[in-house]
Amino acid sequence: TIGQTLSKPGVLCHSLIMCGPTGMEVDSGRVAPAERPVADLASSPIGNSKAFEISIRNQYNKLYLSRLQALTPLALQAGAKKWPTVPAEHVHSSLSELRVRGPGSVGIAAGCLCKKVAKKKSVLDGLDNFEALPNLVNQDDCYVSEEDEVALEDASFRVALGKSGEFWTNFTAGMVVAVHARVDAAGKFQILDACLPGYAPPSPPAAGQGRRLLALVSGLQPGRGMATPQALLALLEFVTGMKESQRDVAASIAQVIVAGGIQMETEDEDQGEASLDQADNILASMAASVPVVIMPGATDCATNQSLPQVPLGSVCLPFAAKAGAKGVSNPCAIEVAGCKLLGAAGQPVSSVVQFTSLERHVDALRTCLEARLMAPTAPTELTIAPHAEDPMIIADSQIPRVMFSGNHPTFEAEERGGVVFVCVPAFHQRPAVVLVDLDTLVAEEVLVQV
Repeated sequence: TIGQTLSKPGVLCHSLIMCGPTGMEVDSGRVAPAERPVADLASSPIGNSKAFEISIRNQYNKLYLSRLQALTPLALQAGAKKWPTVPAEHVHSSLSELRVRGPGSVGIAAGCLCKKVAKKKSVLDGLDNFEALPNLVNQDDCYVSEEDEVALEDASFRVALGKSGEFWTNFTAGMVVAVHARVDAAGKFQILDACLPGYAPPSPPAAGQGRRLLALVSGLQPGRGMATPQALLALLEFVTGMKESQRDVAASIAQVIVAGGIQMETEDEDQGEASLDQADNILASMAASVPVVIMPGATDCATNQSLPQVPLGSVCLPFAAKAGAKGVSNPCAIEVAGCKLLGAAGQPVSSVVQFTSLERHVDALRTCLEARLMAPTAPTELTIAPHAEDPMIIADSQIPRVMFSGNHPTFEAEERGGVVFVCVPAFHQRPAVVLVDLDTLVAEEVLVQV
């Protein structure tokens, strides 16, 4: 696995994450990213990508291999654009091709980034006292360090690059990167620069009739923190336009997306059921007036915790379902009024923040799109079942106009490259709804008045 001990810096060794557990042969066939969707642009969970079909035949090496095959061409293309002085014949599809050119050679190659995280606790530390077994990952900790060991790997070889330093602190393990490298006299790689696959600006949607707003909310968790009955009622009044002063805005809302965190996070079963019932009543009232889409999140017990999470069933939110609310997967892709949206309930972005030096959550969200992965840290940090094809890859056809992430401490938004990135605050921490104008891509936070 990625956490295995790395070889000496700059030295090639056999691939670890691309090889099967018994040394099975690797299929080198390329898979076009446009043919491998992360989610459907309709209401069905992960569309037709078979992301929920689990087979005992699948291993994580197949997931990594599919990721490498799909993203290597995009990474090399981005590298050739970033370093135009490198001749086309020096752009290599494998690490070994660059190395065999000999000492002094400078070129571009791509591979999957591997890291041995120095600050991450080992499960072996608690084996002598099982009750004191430490949590491997604490959501409040930052694990990035210049002492992390870094390597680059493709389907055939792994090249150890030594300590992370400051250079690799904005990248996570699992990302496919293009490197501008020089081969020194000892045959080792000297990394001059690196880049992610990136994305092309999406085409703007056709102009609509009148103002079209997207309303984003997350982390309702009734009964927790600031998610009081009064605050939830104020949210309902704002979205549905119960108050005359809010009717113009409410009339412009084309879609409401609840980005996870429906149920209160608690160990008390009765309290959790009561919280879910309250959320059901609020969402049912909301869905009676405006289209509502509901995503599961990390705190919602009525779904799987591994990514992708299946939609919450109608048995969990019966009144909301009867009122017309639609359940979608996490992550999911949706099209509203001709505008493509892509989002998750917050787990991928929070994980990227933990394992990089990025401080702003919106920067981590943008990095996910630049890496063309909804969850770059899966499966090393986030749980995901082994698939024959990586369901987290963002295809060319899925580059959104709006990319969002829910359940964050504060509101953050930024427009970059024709895409607006939005981090939605958890309602129980900050009672607010985020409005995104689908025509101008302007995002604003509206605090509900209790």
